[in-house]
Amino acid sequence: MTIGGDGPCTEEEWRMRFRQGNPEDFLRLDWAWPRAHSRTQRLFTERMEAGTQELWVCERGACLVGELHIVWQADDPEEADGSKRAYLCAFRVQPEHQGNGIGGGLMRRALVRIREKGFREATIGVEEREPGLQNVYASWGFSTWIKTCSIDPHCLDDWGLPRASAPYRLLLQTLPEIEEEEQDPDEAVSSPPSARKKGEQ
Repeated sequence: MTIGGDGPCTEEEWRMRFRQGNPEDFLRLDWAWPRAHSRTQRLFTERMEAGTQELWVCERGACLVGELHIVWQADDPEEADGSKRAYLCAFRVQPEHQGNGIGGGLMRRALVRIREKGFREATIGVEEREPGLQNVYASWGFSTWIKTCSIDPHCLDDWGLPRASAPYRLLLQTLPEIEEEEQDPDEAVSSPPSARKKGEQ
């Protein structure tokens, strides 16, 4: 099976690693970044270089199969204020790899990173037409509704302007303190799907 231009993923490559990404990783995430989003990609790269945004990825062997971005400071302080609150966006798992715990692993790693940086709140957007996804985010702690938005400032159109969006809810969670013996999510691993129980993430 070929994944996003990264070559075949074999049974021996099911081991997962979550790590901080870099602008070059966008080339390996071509399944998530079509040409239509090149302006958004440039915006994200500029923010990464400026230190106001981070990319986190899930790597399986030679394949990058998931991504999640942490925005430390946004134009809208209700999303991210640069000191206490961070915003999560562009949260995607390659379709062929969904259902194997990648999304949960990325989310856990991002939330640990946010706490490591001294931030105590995290926000995320979820479309109102996706109640199932809202329930997933609620199970991860995003249970406080802040507001409903219809413009996505983190996705640019062909003119470099924020895109109109289907209405989405900006959700908040307050993060607990980091425990001293908390496991490093970078070391998280996964068994091949054949070895996992049915319905296990």
